[in-house]
Amino acid sequence: MLVTDGAPENFDSIFDEYNWPNKTVRVFTFLIGKEVPDNRQTKWMACANKGLFTHISTRADVQENVQKYIKVLSKPLAMSRSPHHVWSPAYIDYVTEQSDIKVPTGRPESLHVDFDSEYEYEGLGLVMSISMPVYDERDKVSELEEDPRKNLLGVVGTDVRINELMKFIPTYQVMSHHCTE
Repeated sequence: MLVTDGAPENFDSIFDEYNWPNKTVRVFTFLIGKEVPDNRQTKWMACANKGLFTHISTRADVQENVQKYIKVLSKPLAMSRSPHHVWSPAYIDYVTEQSDIKVPTGRPESLHVDFDSEYEYEGLGLVMSISMPVYDERDKVSELEEDPRKNLLGVVGTDVRINELMKFIPTYQVMSHHCTE
């Protein structure tokens, strides 16, 4: 991804050495600015390397143009229909401010939020996060409509406690100092 306000040349010698003829890297160029005198170089870099060229002239254009980039990148994964889960490394769950809030029960007129420092909160402990893309599963509606199965709807994710994962792993695979005969 190249974000620039202009390019003095198209750097074809670099692409020739590192990316051609297989074009294993896709180049996406974002040209920033209202009055850009020449966009030919940045446009060429994207088009010659299976990428996408976008001119962003105002801040209002940013979200719309980034959405195009996401749509292009998500199509190969969507079309392959292979599961693509991403697990994070294990980490200690951070205690959020909301978990420190105590709301006492009682009459509605006496409800108030109290930050109580006497209690110690631990969060979830050691966790891993898993996330995966969610694609449109609808069948094609009409001949004029683009195949909806190519569309990335979003990403879903959750935290999983390591203790919960350990319940599903046989003990002999977890214990490093065991003896088997």
